[in-house]
Amino acid sequence: MEIALVALASSGRVAEAVKVLPKLEAFESNPAIKPFVLAARGLIAFRQGNTDKGRYCYMAAIDASRLSPLPTLARNAAIYWLEQELFAGTISPTDAQDFIRRLDEAYATKRNVETSVVWTARKKTILNLMRMTEMRLDVMSRFSNTGRPLQLI
Repeated sequence: MEIALVALASSGRVAEAVKVLPKLEAFESNPAIKPFVLAARGLIAFRQGNTDKGRYCYMAAIDASRLSPLPTLARNAAIYWLEQELFAGTISPTDAQDFIRRLDEAYATKRNVETSVVWTARKKTILNLMRMTEMRLDVMSRFSNTGRPLQLI
């Protein structure tokens, strides 16, 4: 259910994701499920253009995750939040990279906390997204100084 919601919202099918949300919210009273509900609300809010609400929901998901028996859940919620901030253009690639570095350092000092598959995959996606953004900006700045119209293919 949560996977379907994430897939729908991430692919731009936000209206369909909103319809799936109540099915997930039905389990919100379960402390193990609550972080997923809050993160889902955050994802939907970001994809609807409401970055303030999205950020609030993701921060609540991170807080709720700290109570979870799953040690990697808060870190996973943080990387999903960061990804949405980058997509929304509300955080610079430099700040995002710094955030990832600080989070990696913080978790490196914790005992018995493995790096989750989600963290590894999302981190790779974010780093690739930042590189593509920087390359696009570099190309655009080179051509904008030539006086020729910039054509993007």
